[in-house]
This record gives sequence, structure tokens and C-alpha cells, in this order.
Amino acid sequence: MMKISNGKKQRPINAGLDFGFFKGRLSGSVDVYYRKTNDLINTIPTPAGCNYTDRLLTNVGNLENKGVEFTLNAVAIDKKNLTWEVGFNLTQNTNKITKLTSYDDPNYVGVETGGISGGVGNNVQVHAVGHSLNTFYLYEQKYDENGTPIEGSYVDRNKDGSITIADKYYAKKPAPDLFMGYSSSLRYRDFDLSISGRVSLGNYVYDDVSSNGARYQNLTTSGFLMNLPRDIYNTKFVNQQFWSDYYLKDASFLKLDNITLGCNMNNLIPALSKAKINLRLFTSVQNVFTVTSYKGIDPEVDGGIDNAIYPRPRTYVLGLSARF
Repeated sequence: MMKISNGKKQRPINAGLDFGFFKGRLSGSVDVYYRKTNDLINTIPTPAGCNYTDRLLTNVGNLENKGVEFTLNAVAIDKKNLTWEVGFNLTQNTNKITKLTSYDDPNYVGVETGGISGGVGNNVQVHAVGHSLNTFYLYEQKYDENGTPIEGSYVDRNKDGSITIADKYYAKKPAPDLFMGYSSSLRYRDFDLSISGRVSLGNYVYDDVSSNGARYQNLTTSGFLMNLPRDIYNTKFVNQQFWSDYYLKDASFLKLDNITLGCNMNNLIPALSKAKINLRLFTSVQNVFTVTSYKGIDPEVDGGIDNAIYPRPRTYVLGLSARF
């Protein structure tokens, strides 16, 4: 199994630019980086006739990371009783495996990973040369004239007349193409309002909940149609189709993570100022909403396989803070 953490990193290349305009009311930075990691541990096949075993654990893998980070902050309004500040950041990162074996082998698919709950030892991802980490490795699903997936029917990509492992293809990756964050802070007299959130574009998720549960075969054990995930109405699959790219979903999202509304009570209660107490009443909501086309519980899935996510709760807070 390939281990990313055991690699030897070369000195990274970084270039950055900080800027500011209009007496600091508009500021930001741009950073560009490139990093290469060598000697990743991998268990590789050995050439025919080798005196060693047919599998060898060795430091052989190489990985490249490159990307851009951009931040922008602006004071849009700056008056005595009214201020408004906004912030934005953007990250674009790509990683690519450039080496996994000591010699070129066109038949070497890569290192399987991404275990799923359906079956024992089944994987839907792979570390492969020329592709990102954890790239999905699946069959291309065929559909009928109504757009319904045809059970057990896949595209014969190598056109040899049969569907075999050789027809799997390197599909999407779980990491986003772009990741962005945004924030806003507004103050009017004694009141303040702030928000923050995130945007992820191009991240994909394998819906393991549906691939393992949304099949009529499960009725023989559960006995209740209501126990099946709702995706059964879209597929009507009887048996499992674990390696169908039908279950690979675009999980891009926009999230509003936090809203906070506060009020400084000193002007409303003059005695507080005389006592040199700064009192602030506030309320906040966390995990406000998520906008996404993904039908699962949450599109933000670590590793890209949705099978056992604990739902993020929406939290409401009412608080009072005092400074003496």
C-alpha cells in the first residue's frame, strides 16, 4: 500500500506578493507554490526473473503538488457610525503522482484504495501515475432512453467485446478544483453583524450509502421497502453495482458557516460606562445552510466516500460577554 506520509520532501518553490491600496483599505496577497515529494513507500511488483519475492516494499513513489493561494480584504465603508469590511480567499491546488514503480509497466493500474461498505475488500479509488491521489476507478454506466441506469451494463471502453477490469477508467477526484472562503463584518452604531462561509467547486463523492443499500436484493433480509435508500426509485437495481460511476456525484457546495449579530449595551445602559464595564449581547447560528446538488447528508466528505457521516448539527447560541 502506498504511504504518502513517508516521503522525503524536496525544498519547495514559493513566490508571493503582498499588496495594499487606498491607504490600506484594499489589501491582499498572492502566493504560488510547487512542491515535490520523493521516496514514497509502495509495495511494487518485481520484474520477471528477479531473485526477490514477486512483491517488494520500497521507497519509489514521487508526488507533485502545485497551486495558487489568493486573499483579498477590503474596507468598503469606513465612517464614524458605519463600517463594513469584506474578505475573500481562493485556493487552487493540483497534485499528481509521477512515479510508483521502479520500472515502467503499462499494465500496472496503481495502488487500490478507497474501501467501501459493500462487500469485503472492495475499493473504488486508486493511486495511479499521471493522476491525483485517490482518483476514482470505476466502470462507465450505460443508460436507457429514459436516462435510467441499466443494471450490469457498462461501456466497453477497450472495445474487446466483453466487460472486464480493463474497462474501468480513471474518473474524477475527491479534492476540489477550487476552494474559496468569504466573510463580511458590518457595524452600525452599537450593532454588529458578521458572516463567514465557504465554496468548494469540482469535488466529487462516491455515494456508498446508495450503492450498498439501494438495491431490491436487500428486501430479502430487511423485508421493508421503506428501509431502502430513496435512490432505489432512480436505479431500480436488484443486485449491487459497486463499481458503477452512476454513484459518483458532483458534490460542489456553497456553505454559510456562521452568522453573528451583536449589540453593545453601554449606550443603552449608561451606568455600565460609569462602572467601566463593556457589556455585549450577541446571538449566533453555526452551520446555517448548504447549497449543493448532492443528495446525501453532507457534500463535504473526507476522502470522497460517503458511507458513515455523522450529520453536522445546526447550533444556536445566545450569549452575554462582559469586559471590566
